[in-house]
Amino acid sequence: IEWSAEQLRIHGRAPGAHPRDIHEFLGCVHPDDRARVEAALAALLVEGAGESRYRIVCPDGAVRTVVARNRLVRDAAGAPTRVYGTVQDVTTAVAAEATLRATNEALARDVAER
Repeated sequence: IEWSAEQLRIHGRAPGAHPRDIHEFLGCVHPDDRARVEAALAALLVEGAGESRYRIVCPDGAVRTVVARNRLVRDAAGAPTRVYGTVQDVTTAVAAEATLRATNEALARDVAER
């Protein structure tokens, strides 16, 4: 596994401190989201590309929400050789969506009461 400097930053890790294998990567995923991420990885092996949104837990305990977009590369025999992808931190957008949803619900209650 190789991570860019930006992916290390998103995960709150020092340069060179990326996971060495899939099991260490799954250790970065929030426990409540691991099964879904494992399912997304299994689907990636079948479909060849995928997108998933899940939470990660940084070494300092911070929880962030990310969107990962991945593409599987196969060799001439069809065996998986590499996964390329991007990870985007959407934590702020998720929080804004929750605030907007709560505001809309409060407004709907106010209108219903009037």
